[in-house]
Amino acid sequence: APFGLTSFLELDDHLRETSNHHSILSSFARGDVIEIQGGPASGKTHLLYHLVSVCILPTAYGGWNKAAILYDTDQGFDVRRLQQILITRVSTHMLRAHQEGVDTASIVSGAMRNLRVFPVESASQLSASLQELPAYHGEELTTSEIAILAIDSLSAFYWEDRFAMESTRPRYSWSTRAFIDPNDLTERARHPLHAILVAIQAMRLSHGPIIVLTNWGLQPAPGHSTSPTTPLYRQHLPF
Repeated sequence: APFGLTSFLELDDHLRETSNHHSILSSFARGDVIEIQGGPASGKTHLLYHLVSVCILPTAYGGWNKAAILYDTDQGFDVRRLQQILITRVSTHMLRAHQEGVDTASIVSGAMRNLRVFPVESASQLSASLQELPAYHGEELTTSEIAILAIDSLSAFYWEDRFAMESTRPRYSWSTRAFIDPNDLTERARHPLHAILVAIQAMRLSHGPIIVLTNWGLQPAPGHSTSPTTPLYRQHLPF
């Protein structure tokens, strides 16, 4: 069954128009990969908070009643901020439905139990955690389906990844008078994002969650922008 709508009419319409599936019940298809791009303070994380809130809220209050997994690479997740968004959504739904006497705090507390936040400090730690996520789901979320798998943000390890990529470039050996290919010398030659993308794809195929990634928008992608005011960005490293 489809997960449902986001409750943002313009976003739902846009997603349905630009996707390959046509469902009035959901703006997402299982396994969709959504990348939220933009510069600093452009609202990427705020939009992510709203998507997570829709995912974990009960269906009676406009949510999907599903589990959400969020990898906090920026170390900036604010549980109180998400709690306030949940309170606002529940209160708005109650007002529209003319409901009274509902314990908002209890509903929000129950919704928060559907969320798991994992702080990570490196690309290798993120890839390892993603690889163990299916086992974690089977042990800790036995009665819940993961509908959203979010990484905020995929660009957090820019300098570490850049250093790792620089070390993979062929370097000149003055003793042998020849270029040395680091790929023959060290496992660091593998792209830092490679293991992350492999783990995401495996989770996507096995569990079918919606993958939501935020991207700092460090490097514009020339020739791929839809308009001058809304540039598209490529990842900070080639892959």
